Amino acid sequence: MTLDELPDFPALRQVQQALWGTKELRGAAVMVGAGFSKFAQLASQDGRSPPLWRDFEIEMGKRLHGEKLPNDPLKLAEQYCAALGRHALGALIRELVCDHQWTPGTMHTRLLELPWADVLTTNWDSLLERTELQEPDRSYEVVHVISDIARTRAPRIVKLHGSLPSHEPFIFTAEDFRTYPKQFAPFVNLAQQVLLENELCLVGFSGDDPNFIQWSGWVRDQLGASARKIRLIGALNLSPSQRQVLERHNISPIDLAPLVRDCDNSEKHRRAMEIFIDGLWAAKPKPIHVWSRHNSDHTEVSFLLMLRPTLS
Repeated sequence: MTLDELPDFPALRQVQQALWGTKELRGAAVMVGAGFSKFAQLASQDGRSPPLWRDFEIEMGKRLHGEKLPNDPLKLAEQYCAALGRHALGALIRELVCDHQWTPGTMHTRLLELPWADVLTTNWDSLLERTELQEPDRSYEVVHVISDIARTRAPRIVKLHGSLPSHEPFIFTAEDFRTYPKQFAPFVNLAQQVLLENELCLVGFSGDDPNFIQWSGWVRDQLGASARKIRLIGALNLSPSQRQVLERHNISPIDLAPLVRDCDNSEKHRRAMEIFIDGLWAAKPKPIHVWSRHNSDHTEVSFLLMLRPTLS
């Protein structure tokens, strides 16, 4: 199967057109989750790789040994915080998110060199803002805290949940998410504006990622029918019922699983993201001088063909 044969290709096509401004609906933004940090370069082969939510669940479970643990990772983080203190939760994040040992990978560069209106992220690491871009027309201002919003302009990298090394609090617990709209209202307003104006692509998230669940629920509750569809992208391998649930919540999945069936499980996520980013770059309009030369050559040939009877 090729990309344009993918069942979800029409949704991808709409993202392409919005990103490059080739149709009436213009503007695309991206929200980057923890799964995308897996594309970082490690300082050493035996170094700790960027964690997912499951890694935090396992580690918190070990340290709360003997206690009855909730299934909800946000409630587990709440329990961990209550038992050991907020400082212990922050220390756990710093221990597992070894930001200083990672450098941005090629995937980070290729993603950020695309003409996104804004880049939102729930990640605590600093990989996105440390990505060096070769495109002369692309640069991002970084929003770490609320006070940064007024002095920055799009395109921005917006750190919604705090950022290492020192921009706290780190949004992690159920209580953090419950109070977020009130405590961080300017961030919520900024995200709302981005969502109203742009196609939003979610990369590095799974369907059960707590960040994905919380933010998609907020969009549904706050924006309702006003929101443009959210595109959840990856090797999702969705069942029909899972797809129906997402679509009822205004989430249009772009499931690249059919294109990576022959890959090893360990490579499916990376390959799916490569295909997605390649597909966006492939839709870049040709520079005007290329079209002008083509049209000029075509006109010259047509003129010569028209004159052929006279010349003979």
